This record gives sequence, C-alpha cells and structure tokens, in this order.
Amino acid sequence: MEKVSATVIELHDAVQRFVRFGLVDQKFVQKDPFIYFDHFNISAPTVFANHPHSGFESVTYVVQGELFHGDNAGNKNVLGPGGIQNMCAGGGIIHREIPIGVANGLNLWVNLPHDKKRIPCDFQVSRKVQIPTLQNEGATVRVLMGNSLGMRSRIQTQQPTVMLDIMLNSGSSHTQPIDRTWTTFIYTMQGTIVVGAVTIKTRHTADISGGDFIKFENETEDKKPARFFFFSGIPLKESMYIHSKGNHAYVMESKDAALEMEKLYNKRVDGFEE
Repeated sequence: MEKVSATVIELHDAVQRFVRFGLVDQKFVQKDPFIYFDHFNISAPTVFANHPHSGFESVTYVVQGELFHGDNAGNKNVLGPGGIQNMCAGGGIIHREIPIGVANGLNLWVNLPHDKKRIPCDFQVSRKVQIPTLQNEGATVRVLMGNSLGMRSRIQTQQPTVMLDIMLNSGSSHTQPIDRTWTTFIYTMQGTIVVGAVTIKTRHTADISGGDFIKFENETEDKKPARFFFFSGIPLKESMYIHSKGNHAYVMESKDAALEMEKLYNKRVDGFEE
C-alpha cells in the first residue's frame, strides 16, 4: 500500500492547550493515552512538597535549569538541561519536586492500562549525553522516549509512546514516520514550523492524523531555528477517572478505584508509606 502524508487536523494556542489537557471533565478522553501536558517555568522558592499519585506515569523533561525529584521509594535525582525522567506512579507513590534556581521544561502524564494501574512504582532517568540523536542537513532529532528512526531511548513507558525533541535550522526540514493508529500531536516551543499548508507558531499544539508520515519545515523569514516536540502513543481506549485535590492525583479505571487510592494514601499504606 502506498504511504500517504498525514495532516494537521486541529490547532490550538497555549490557552486552549491547558483547557484541553487540564482536569476539566471526568468523562474526557483527552489525547489517549496522554492525559496531561504542561510547559512549565518555575523558580525557587517554589516547592512542590510531598504529594501522592497513582495509576499513571509522569514524564519530565528539563530544557533550562535544574529540577530536584525525591520520592518515598528512595529515588533522588537532580535533572539538568536536556535530561528526562519517567516516574511510574503505579499503585502508589509520594514525591516532591523542587526547582534549583529556575527550571523550564515539559511535563507529560501517560495513562497506565487497567491491568498495570497497581504495578510497583518505578523511576527512569536519561541524561542529555545518553539520549540518542540524529543530525541530518540542518535537522537535529533527539529520541527522548520510546523508539523511533532506528533508535531506542532509555525512557520507556508501559503503554508504548514516542517523544522527540526536534530542532530545524532555517530552511531545513524533517520527515517523521508515524503510525496512523497512534495518537499524535506536536508542541512548538520556539519559532514557527510549516506542515503542508498549515503554519504552526510558538506555543501552539497541533493534532496530527490520517497518514503514515509527516513533513515539518522551517520557513521562517527571520532565519532563526525552530524547536518543537513530537508526541505519539498507542491509545488505550479504556475507561478513566481522575480524582485530584491540589497536587494529589489518582488516575484510575473508575471513581470507586480512585477514591480507594485516596483512602490508602490517608492511611499511608500499600505504596504510600512515608
């Protein structure tokens, strides 16, 4: 079968992005399997003190600055520029995050399948120097998570996903293979990129569908590089309920299951021991 180009089916600015990914509606599908996304910029003395999670994986990528992570499983890590970590909350974890100076980066939550909602928590880290990188005619592609372009990242989620950091010099392009059965979107952090007849400006997300590959081009008149992030994952197509209070979040298969997790946290048992 002849391969065809995918297209941009929806385009959203930063404000809409938060609405689409925020905890808006208990019945939402979001971008299955992705359930939350944020481009953060936080600075000391901000502290995200100990708080619980369950039922999903939280992926954090630092673009600038440093971010400390610590949890009740004994993991401690300072994530620097170009580093990425994946905290699998599984059946329960308590963690804290503290910026060292200023920290700028991305946070992505990936849902866990029903049969993995209660697996033991896990923690993965990949430093900048450990991230597989492809450079080709003005395009630099870093495989932050999953497998792509014949490269495998150290960061792997339970539900297969791909996350790429792509930099295009002025006048350059990159053609990315995609699986049309996967959920795919991009987020532009710097500059402007063109996909077919669609121009995507800084701090916009674009949903992509309907093909086997997608071509990204940097045609900006200011001759500056463009930087964007590519996300793709196999949708779960399962029920989901998010119960959240402040920074506390339980992403489970039902309301009853989420409330049960909160009870376990309040008792400090079954993964929520401090």
